[in-house]
Amino acid sequence: MPKKTEPLPFYEFVTKHEGELLEIDVAAPDRSSAAFRMGARLEKPATMPAWLVGILKAAAREDCPTAFASFLQAWLEEIGAKPSENMLIELRIRGTRGRPRSTDTERIYAKWISIGRPSIHKNTLARAVYGKTFNTGDTVSRKHKVDRCRRTIERCQNWQRTAGANE
Repeated sequence: MPKKTEPLPFYEFVTKHEGELLEIDVAAPDRSSAAFRMGARLEKPATMPAWLVGILKAAAREDCPTAFASFLQAWLEEIGAKPSENMLIELRIRGTRGRPRSTDTERIYAKWISIGRPSIHKNTLARAVYGKTFNTGDTVSRKHKVDRCRRTIERCQNWQRTAGANE
């Protein structure tokens, strides 16, 4: 009987496939793109891009349900079929204990990877994650957004170190 292995953590998957992910911007789909507008308007199903098929196959092959659900959800949102929070939750919680990780955590981490891992102490990541809303509001709200992104990345890095130490 084959030994059952633990699912690959999302952050290890993203790190392993960093090269492929740098070529695309999964965390913030371009809502002005022709593909997005066509998918949102037409009744026929949108064609899944080849890069996404490759990433989903890799996530399935490497047993990383969080990566599979995250990238599938990003594509569904891009074509205008935004699933509810609970719709893909079963793919995310298999084999994990405690509270499910926020989709914002995954989105922030994926954005950090896709923009080349900038310093977490500067505005670069928060600007990329929050877009135009980053500049709205006062200094306190901008600092809050930068701190939230910084804490998210620090938490993810800590999970990776902990997972590496347990192996």
